[in-house]
Amino acid sequence: MPYIFGALGVLVISRSSDRFKERRCHVGGTLVLGAVALASTSFLSYRCCSGDVLLCIAAFFQFFGGGSLFWSIPPDLP
Repeated sequence: MPYIFGALGVLVISRSSDRFKERRCHVGGTLVLGAVALASTSFLSYRCCSGDVLLCIAAFFQFFGGGSLFWSIPPDLP
């Protein structure tokens, strides 16, 4: 399930960064949101559904969405 959300994250976040032509803010924001979602999983009291939701959010923002967008920044540098 997180891989489906991760694939959607790659498409949505990369399309948004291309439209606004602002990759650094998209990378920074998505990585912070993903880190918050991933850190929040440690505060759960072993509830299956809420942990899965937070892992899907982390996959959407951090693992796939912002992580793949990060590698498009170095070629743009002078």
